[in-house]
Amino acid sequence: MNKTLKVILIIIAVLVVLCCCVGTALTLTGVVSMGTILKNIEANTTENPEEVATIAAGIADFEVPAGFINPYGMNIMGFSAVGYFSPDQSTHIFLTELPKNLNLNVEEIMQSMQEQSGKGNVTVNGGQFTSVEDRPVTIRGQQSTLIIKEGVSSEGETVRIGTVSFDSKQGNQAVLMISSRGDTWDDAMVNNLIASFR
Repeated sequence: MNKTLKVILIIIAVLVVLCCCVGTALTLTGVVSMGTILKNIEANTTENPEEVATIAAGIADFEVPAGFINPYGMNIMGFSAVGYFSPDQSTHIFLTELPKNLNLNVEEIMQSMQEQSGKGNVTVNGGQFTSVEDRPVTIRGQQSTLIIKEGVSSEGETVRIGTVSFDSKQGNQAVLMISSRGDTWDDAMVNNLIASFR
């Protein structure tokens, strides 16, 4: 598992924890074991390109950048997600749709993480991430903000993360996340990807 993926998985874990609070409550009460939840996630995860394309199309129509490989996707408890990697594994695109009636303010989550660090930085995977840019964007015809953070992971690698929220085809909140090593961040690819959403 590459270092960029580790950073992304930490952020995804935050979202999953927020999305699966009912499952967590059941786990804590002993009604459902964590093993059962993990088996359900594994059973509902696919690496079949056609199945991933179907999950992605249920969230939004968009164009995966040329050359991105190893697609994966999942559908569980109203939570849908797809991901893609660049050929050298240095860039990861992750798109998720949150369950109905669950809305997260990505800006507020990142701000809260900054405040908790006490230094104005976001701590992810032991590394400190600072704000690079809050870029106004249009995605699926909606005005939103691409929040870009950059920092050095605990492994000493420079990582840049961009997140933007929008409404999915079903009207649920969706979040697009792009993570890349600092030296392979492709601003044109990011802009073209966001512009391709319809």
